[in-house]
Amino acid sequence: MQRILTAISIVLTSALVPLPAIAQDADTCGLAEHPDLLEDVMLMMLGPWQVNHQSGYVVVGGMTMPFPNAGDNETITMERAGDDLIATHPEMQQPMVFHLTQEPTWSFVADDTERGLPAPTISSEELELAFDCNMDSMPRLVGTVSFAQDGVMMDFTWRMVILDTENMFAVQHVVGNGQGYPFFSRRTVYLHR
Repeated sequence: MQRILTAISIVLTSALVPLPAIAQDADTCGLAEHPDLLEDVMLMMLGPWQVNHQSGYVVVGGMTMPFPNAGDNETITMERAGDDLIATHPEMQQPMVFHLTQEPTWSFVADDTERGLPAPTISSEELELAFDCNMDSMPRLVGTVSFAQDGVMMDFTWRMVILDTENMFAVQHVVGNGQGYPFFSRRTVYLHR
């Protein structure tokens, strides 16, 4: 029970919406098995989203360094560009392009664990408990974008699950190279209306 309460409080903290209100939103459970219905859901995802970059870690030079929740609430805009769903932000050099995926749920965790790296703050199992749905039954997207900032090249990947039409959750992967040192980072990202 404590695990469920922890997952719910972390996921919903910045939304300040009680769980029963979320349960009334359009349910996406089972939509992964019905791609014919996903286009309507994607249209409902368009528009502004509040983004909270949660805790994570960066690995550079063989050292793992944790970093806290950013405490931010930035806004990204989800738009449609042809058949693609894209996320834009005024500070982004180019949009992040999203595609539906059937890849195994958070399969990167096993690889990270083998290398002694921490898992994301919230597990897929905790999200399943909080939203009463198997992760593989919810629509999942993979978004990618690359850019350079202050001489550092970075490749971003978001593995995102659509929990309902008001809430999405992602694990952000960043791989880059700065001043000759390769690095990679993981952090969780909560998106809400």
